[in-house]
Amino acid sequence: MGPVAMEVRMKPRVLLAVLLFCLSCAASVAVAQKAPAQKTVSAVVVNAGLQPAQPVPTVRISLSYLDGSVRVTESRDVTNHNGQAWLDVSEDVAQRGGLRLEIGGASNLVIYQPADGQLTALPTTITISLLPKGSAALLGPMQIEAMLHRTLLQVNSLQKQVAALKQNGTAQSQQPDLGTAVADWAQANGFSSAKADEQVQQWAEGIQKQSGQATLEQKALAELALKHYGAAAQLFNQAGDADRQQIGADDAEEQAFQVKMKALQEQMKAAQEAHEALVEKGRNSLSKCLEDSEQAAGADQLNRQYHEATQTLEKPKPRHKPNTRNTLTTRVSTNSGFARFSIRRMGAWWRVTTPLPARVPRCWPNLWTASSRLRASIPH
Repeated sequence: MGPVAMEVRMKPRVLLAVLLFCLSCAASVAVAQKAPAQKTVSAVVVNAGLQPAQPVPTVRISLSYLDGSVRVTESRDVTNHNGQAWLDVSEDVAQRGGLRLEIGGASNLVIYQPADGQLTALPTTITISLLPKGSAALLGPMQIEAMLHRTLLQVNSLQKQVAALKQNGTAQSQQPDLGTAVADWAQANGFSSAKADEQVQQWAEGIQKQSGQATLEQKALAELALKHYGAAAQLFNQAGDADRQQIGADDAEEQAFQVKMKALQEQMKAAQEAHEALVEKGRNSLSKCLEDSEQAAGADQLNRQYHEATQTLEKPKPRHKPNTRNTLTTRVSTNSGFARFSIRRMGAWWRVTTPLPARVPRCWPNLWTASSRLRASIPH
């Protein structure tokens, strides 16, 4: 088989390889273009039960959210020896809210802050403080509020699941139960159900006593803890109405701000146009000034030429040849360090010789003196 035949057989393989390479590059570019923007969050886990707080290594951190009736885990990582981990979160999830952090693999430690691991917003850096199970701080007001809030979300999720199963004709015996949710939370944090329920009741009664300082959401959660579900629903509706009013006020403020920004942009545009017009006017004035100066210079040049021409025309012409015998003619020549003056007067030449100094500029007074003496000695 000759080299030509081998080249012909190799060409299809080369073409196929090139085609596959191009397709892979195109697919990579398409994936890179379609990849959603991500936000990297630095999470540091510390044991707040120690003084000072110490990092907790090799524990699992997961970030999840509730999508309808399904909990979705967005990101997870394991802490290093400094208790630090990195979570990659898409921008859509970072802006949706309702996120919750969970810790796994931490021996006898549970999340203290943020309360119940819940996040209302996703910062760039998060410090997750853990406490040993059974710590009194785990039954604090913020922890109880977070637990009740998550319980409501779970109840709503369970209600959606029940409604979906009923539509499919599937029997469902499980019903939402606040007591069960509180008991599960108590067990996860190292408390008995009775102890947790007692603390929740005390917190709810304290909110009722200080209702003037409590928010609508806190009042609603207190009614929920006391199992006054109707009152809780009414307060939640009021809180929702207040939120909608606040949203409307925020939108109105944003629109007013946009109007101000637009007005400022128009003012800036007008000022910029005025400045450009002023600069253009100055440029035109400078150009006109230069043009006028050039025209004036041309006119002056023409005027000088006209004046010289007029002087030439007006200069009287000689009527006869001048008498060279009566003309005083002076010649100066230098040779061998001497200056020789030759003066013609009345048809005769008169000559005088004087020494020439080494530096020529200094010789001119001597030359002038010699010339003057020679002129004086010539008869008129």
